[in-house]
Amino acid sequence: MIYKNLRIVSHSDEFIGWIELDKNGIIVNLCRGNTESSGIDCKNHVLLPAFIDSHTHGGYGFSFDDFSDSCWEQNFLDYKEKLHKFEGVAAIFGTTITQQWEKIKVNSEFFLFLLNKYPNFLLNWYLEGPFISEEKKGAHNQGLIIKPKREHFKFLAEKFNKKITVVVAPEKTSAKLIDSFYKTINFAIGHSNSFDFKRNHNLKKYYKFTHFFNGCSNFDHRKQSLVNLIFESKLPKNFLVELITDSLHIKNSTLKFTIKNIKKENWVAVSDSLAQKGLDNGFYKLGELKIEKKGDLFYLKNSKQIAGSGMSYLKILKNLKLNLKLSWQEIVFCSSYNVANSLGILDFFGSIKIGQKANFVILDDKFELKMSIIFGQIYREFAK
Repeated sequence: MIYKNLRIVSHSDEFIGWIELDKNGIIVNLCRGNTESSGIDCKNHVLLPAFIDSHTHGGYGFSFDDFSDSCWEQNFLDYKEKLHKFEGVAAIFGTTITQQWEKIKVNSEFFLFLLNKYPNFLLNWYLEGPFISEEKKGAHNQGLIIKPKREHFKFLAEKFNKKITVVVAPEKTSAKLIDSFYKTINFAIGHSNSFDFKRNHNLKKYYKFTHFFNGCSNFDHRKQSLVNLIFESKLPKNFLVELITDSLHIKNSTLKFTIKNIKKENWVAVSDSLAQKGLDNGFYKLGELKIEKKGDLFYLKNSKQIAGSGMSYLKILKNLKLNLKLSWQEIVFCSSYNVANSLGILDFFGSIKIGQKANFVILDDKFELKMSIIFGQIYREFAK
């Protein structure tokens, strides 16, 4: 099938052209200009690599924190299909909140199963707790927060044949532990009240910064908070700063300032969406905590403490494009390329090239999803 009259955008190029897929969904032609061959007229809409949401707790009723339902794998597959069809998301990092260590060990079996069976969708297990700061715990259960020990990281490093992502508060974590395990675990800075990171720690030993601004030491004109650290440092190659770009976790004027002051290769848009994304407003549970969904946000019950997002990944990118006026190429960097590049998977994600199983979305200028094709399979037919 040929799709023509497209604005085709990658991280490094943008042109008017056409793309042809064979019956197996493999890209066999990718050309500039027009073609006289028959095909679908895409009316100058925009083709981008399909998205990667590298921080999500689930959605549409599926939670990465709870595998107790006997139909949990089918629920996972339903969730996967909805992300492909309604949000243009090709792949994710499945994120869990702070839990008892024994439950984490039990859940590791489920993640091991999913990572092996669905490696092109679930790219990583992302432990957002329990190795965090009580001062910056956010919506995590304080009673379950623990200080990391060698036995914890040893278990996680040996359990998986790939580097999973583990959030730590550096001020609560021995730098020697990080030095011992950073080659087998991707460490993320998060839920931390650190004001002296560089005294013992090195950014080169870390992979990510978890939802920047949210749950971290704020700007300080005398001490080096974590906000100071990010703005004042030359960030390592492939170090990724997460921004929840829903305009609610971070107001748009602050987002604009931040994006201006962090290289486009060093930040990613994440949803931090919870399991009840896509469901009705009301009361739900986040682990052992009671939460309330109000529109696109979740709060701890009877509190103003934000617990997570209910906004789709498509919608948080829409905010970047329509309200912050990012270019289409900048959208590619923050929505797929940077994560794919950091994991060494650009042959599958974050790029558009001949010989590749098609992994792209087509959008109009209002950022409405017109088509979604993930690994050669059409999940949303082109909407004329």
